[in-house]
Amino acid sequence: MKLVIKENKKYVYVFLICIIIMTYGALSDINLTQIVKKALFEPGYIEYYFANTDAPVPPGTAHTFINLIINSIKHAPLAFDSLIVFGTRLFQLILPLFAVISGIEFHKYFNNIYKFKINVEQNYRKFILKKITINAAKIAFSMFMAYCLYLLIIYFISDFSFNSKATRDFLLDIIGTEFYVEHMVLYYFFEGMIRFLFMPFIYSCLTQVSVLYFQNIKQVIATPIVYYYLLATIGYGLNMLDHPISIYINPSVIMASGTYANINSILLILFNLLPLIFSIILIYWRTKNVEI
Repeated sequence: MKLVIKENKKYVYVFLICIIIMTYGALSDINLTQIVKKALFEPGYIEYYFANTDAPVPPGTAHTFINLIINSIKHAPLAFDSLIVFGTRLFQLILPLFAVISGIEFHKYFNNIYKFKINVEQNYRKFILKKITINAAKIAFSMFMAYCLYLLIIYFISDFSFNSKATRDFLLDIIGTEFYVEHMVLYYFFEGMIRFLFMPFIYSCLTQVSVLYFQNIKQVIATPIVYYYLLATIGYGLNMLDHPISIYINPSVIMASGTYANINSILLILFNLLPLIFSIILIYWRTKNVEI
């Protein structure tokens, strides 16, 4: 077990980083990060908080930093949908950075260990496909497991109230609004599969495929970042012109926590499959007529 963890410790780090980011997002949603910041850096804020807070404070409560945190959490609005949506919103900005991890890993493998292992393989294309798929699956699984743990935690601590600012349109044209209302946890599980399993897998594949074409690690790192942010920029530009295709071109939309009206969910998913399709084509092209 220790050996398995040691060999995959980078993915354990990915898991932990995702949990930290989601937790920070949730704490920001209930305004706790702002309260902590003021308590630490603004003299007299703790006394001000207890004197002016709308949250009930039990008589005799000591005006300490710890009690401020406890009281803030105890009386914070813990709407399930809000904590999920705003707790994961940063991932629409940083998704490509996780894909870079797979690219760096495969670059090291491809330029070192691979040269020794390839000699025992009979099918070069199959060998490359298998390695890229396994690496991408590890990153995707690490992120999705972090999301599932976060979803479970929110399930137990939330009050299952609704936040009108956290409404979603994605997938509702397929499963219906009633499903969202009646099976909210299940909805966010399915949505999480797309955002934290499907999307990381796709961009990890794209990043690793770039290794077959670029020797320079900087070019490998740049591949998912340039692709993702360039299309996002084009999408935002078209959105300012009210062009209907803007939503589907922009890869951050499927990761976003905001509301996008009148989404065709199937079309959005298909557009986000393009990097995977490109990856498969590029692998087949690069491994064509290669003999071991």
